[in-house]
Amino acid sequence: MALAFIRIPGAQAASSSTLHAREHNQLASLYRHSGTVRFFHNHAWLARTRPGRVALRGARLWLPIIRRELAQTRAELRLRLHPLLPPHHALWMCIHGHEAGDWHNQDTGRNGHFGGLQMHPGWGYGTSYYASADSQSVQEWSAERGYRASGFSTTWLYGQWAHSDCLRFA
Repeated sequence: MALAFIRIPGAQAASSSTLHAREHNQLASLYRHSGTVRFFHNHAWLARTRPGRVALRGARLWLPIIRRELAQTRAELRLRLHPLLPPHHALWMCIHGHEAGDWHNQDTGRNGHFGGLQMHPGWGYGTSYYASADSQSVQEWSAERGYRASGFSTTWLYGQWAHSDCLRFA
């Protein structure tokens, strides 16, 4: 029987500290069962005894289950620890495709603009002085705040990034 996490609609989500504790316990179990398999691999004569067979079979049974649960826990942690995408994510990705090859672009074209959206230093709306120092999420959210402050003006958007084909995402 495979164990799986079941999400119950409306149930209170576990805090990230609970998720960290779950991850810690799963890593400890993974380490323990991997050690059991490794021990019996190096002591094959013990693996032929009845207690050895039982222990080895149990460890081999639990390893894929624990790995799967650990992957689920880590995915849940990533969702909890990283902010959600901004409403105009497709717009920012389109602009990024025209502007820079990397979200941490440090003025490679020597044009005085930084980051994945090629913002000038001190652009504001929540970025560091150089946007290339921020993550993709922070850069997108700062562009979103600027777009919101303009009243979602496509004129402002075109003035910042002159890519008319990206305006369809606005």
